Amino acid sequence: MFSDVEDSGFQESVPVPDGIEWDRRVKLAQEHDVLGIYVSDHPLRPYEYALSKERDYCIADIAVSEEYTDPSGGVHERFKVPEGKPVRFAGMRTKTLGETRGSYA
Repeated sequence: MFSDVEDSGFQESVPVPDGIEWDRRVKLAQEHDVLGIYVSDHPLRPYEYALSKERDYCIADIAVSEEYTDPSGGVHERFKVPEGKPVRFAGMRTKTLGETRGSYA
């Protein structure tokens, strides 16, 4: 399409792949750098089972609440994650303070 335009920089032919698969970490880093998301996998996937065993709640549980009635008949709101309870998070930081590009995963 654009290869017909002189000095466009586009070529009619597509180079043949060298057949060498990138290392998983390199591929994921390249995907995230170019697209801003992981496409083929996620860097924490190998640790998914271990991380799920070490948590009591998901991050989505923090805002979940329900109404309950106490023995005296009063209606109160109770959060799924009790207030004041220590909560552990496991994740991956992909952006440091001061960077203008990146995302949180």
